[in-house]
Parts: sequence; C-alpha cells; structure tokens
Amino acid sequence: MQMKIRTDRSGAVSTILLVVIFVAAAAVAGVVTYTFMSGDNNKNKAPEQEMAPGTMFEYEMSGVATIQAIKMEYVGQNADDFLIKNTLTTTNSTTVLYSEYPKDSSGEGSKVGGTEKVTTKYYGEKKLLVITQDDENSSVKAYTDPSNGVPYLMVYTYPTYTMKADLKDYALKLQDAGSYKESDAIGTVWKYKSETANYQIECVADGIDGKVWMKYGSLFDYFLCDSPQDLPVDATDTGTTIALKVGGNDVVAKLWSNGGFLGDVTVGYDSASKMIYCVKIGTTVMYLTEATDKSGEKTEYTVVKK
Repeated sequence: MQMKIRTDRSGAVSTILLVVIFVAAAAVAGVVTYTFMSGDNNKNKAPEQEMAPGTMFEYEMSGVATIQAIKMEYVGQNADDFLIKNTLTTTNSTTVLYSEYPKDSSGEGSKVGGTEKVTTKYYGEKKLLVITQDDENSSVKAYTDPSNGVPYLMVYTYPTYTMKADLKDYALKLQDAGSYKESDAIGTVWKYKSETANYQIECVADGIDGKVWMKYGSLFDYFLCDSPQDLPVDATDTGTTIALKVGGNDVVAKLWSNGGFLGDVTVGYDSASKMIYCVKIGTTVMYLTEATDKSGEKTEYTVVKK
C-alpha cells in the first residue's frame, strides 16, 4: 500500500515518532525551499531552478536511542505545497506518513546565519550555511550547502533532549522556476455520506508521470492514482461486490481495499464509469452525494444500496 503505519508491539504509534517525522520533514523542506526561494544560492538573484518531486533525503539519526533513520521523498506537488512521504525507522518499527509542506517557507521563521566549516559524517568537511528555524517547542539548526540547499547536518533541540540527523544519501531533482503548472485535477472533491458519517476524497497533488495524489478523509491517508476517481494503484481486490442504484441505473461495484491510518479503507468502484460510488470504513458505508470540480461547479449524485 502507498500508505502504511507499522506500530510497535502494543499497536500504538508513539507521539514522539510522529513529532520527529513532521518536524524533520518541515525542517528539510523549509531550508531547501528557503535557499531556492530567497536566492541565497545565487547571490540574491531570483532563482532559475526550484526543487521538484523526485527529490529524496535520507538521514541517520542519533540522540534518541530508538530512532535510527528518517527518509523523506518528495512525491507530489501543487501550486503551493509539496507532498512528502516520510519513512521513520526505529529499532522495532517502520512508520510511513505523508505530510504537505508549503513550497515558499521563506517567511516562516527561517533565520540565516553565517557559514561554518563542518565535518560531516558521510561527506567529509564542508563549508555550510547555518539556517535556524524556531517555534514554541523546538529549535532546528540546519547546516546547508549554499549552492544547492542540501542540508548535510541538522540538530533538533527539544525541551528534554537533543537529536542529530546526518545526511547519508540524497537525490536532488530540479525543475525550471515557474515551469510547473498545476493540473485541473487539483482541488476536485468527492463527498460521501451515511446516516451517521461524512467522508470526502480530494485531489491534493500532481505526482510523477501524470499520476495524482488523492487524500482520503481528514487524517493521513494519501493514495497514488492514475486519475482522480480511479482506484489507488496499489488497491487490493477483495473479491466481493456491492449492488447499487445510481440515479436510475443499476450498478454492481467491485470492492477494493486500501491500507489506512486507522484501518482499511474499502471503496466500491465501477470500472465502466470509472467512479468510486461508496466508501466503507469499518462497518459504515458512505455513498457518493456530490462532486465539485476545480472551478467550483458541483454535480449531485443519488446513490443507494439495492
């Protein structure tokens, strides 16, 4: 599945792991995009290139005994944000979460200091620009290559501990500044309802090779799809179907399963119309009621179980 949560033996995802994932991802995205957007890598001239999906940073972590590594992959984008796949490895678990982070973070508390000579663990001695980001609960100091924005070393300071991230591997994918144009799929929303619950599926990012990223629900479920109402590419056929009445037409939708943050998300998909007509979470089935395109135009649906 594109979205997985692997937990410890108690079945719980530690709060500290989630904090590490999002703070680390935000720090990396922040300093790299800050460097490009501010022009610090080009003597304050407007940047000619910017980071693009396909970029990856992998760090070895130290300072917290159980946390071993974090890998951040930039898998999608829209006009304002990157979609980042974060993989955190600990001594007994692997946690994968997705996060959206603004492309232009230059006004979000980044402070640029001077340059320092730093001996990195895997890349030797380098002269690196120091960029600091502070909030109420933590401080991140990133030692960054001023020529390309790559953070080779990051130090996270929390109230009760300090953690260090040493860059182990990276791949920097660039695109011409301003060349990306958001697709018409971004912002399209499908709403589903039952008597007790509401649900929505929204297209939030353009992926690589023409695919799109869909956000299911309001938590951390992001799935890669060929098109907005298509099945996630890693969906699993459950071998069962559901009989529906869509408007005045009979439709037999096949049920497909996708891994989710709180458990499996099952969808009723009709291959003829290429539409997801229902979503099942646990025992609750919600039926498509409305679709809204990027321009705001709405289409209403009447879908019921036969």
